[in-house]
Amino acid sequence: MPSRRVKLRLGLLLVAIALIAGGSYSIWQWHLRTPSSPSVTVQGIRARTTPPNGDVANFQELERTTWTIKWRWEVRTDGNWDRYKDWLTKQLEADFKMRISESKISFVKYDPGDAYLLTVSEPLDKDTRYFKIEFSASAD
Repeated sequence: MPSRRVKLRLGLLLVAIALIAGGSYSIWQWHLRTPSSPSVTVQGIRARTTPPNGDVANFQELERTTWTIKWRWEVRTDGNWDRYKDWLTKQLEADFKMRISESKISFVKYDPGDAYLLTVSEPLDKDTRYFKIEFSASAD
């Protein structure tokens, strides 16, 4: 059994390592890489928001902090907003709570210690079929 002094030094060492790392790799980010549910990874969400006739464009990570990661991308599809909105609702309604407006849908999911927000917006130019998507995962 380690002495109290050894435990104290080990604790201080761990705190120093965390401070030196500057939050560049938190336990939260590790959790996002190995989630309990594959439907809550960004890859899973990206796949579930892309219909069979669609493709992903402009995928980018917008923000990464110790507690939050946010991504943005566009999905191109042959369907109009109403068809895409109906398809998307069927894909996600079992796992997320929804809020639907005329030009935007928001999906929210809370797991113990985690919060997920997915927002899908209708394009401003009705002739284009690129739907804007933002997904964020945060430690609660």
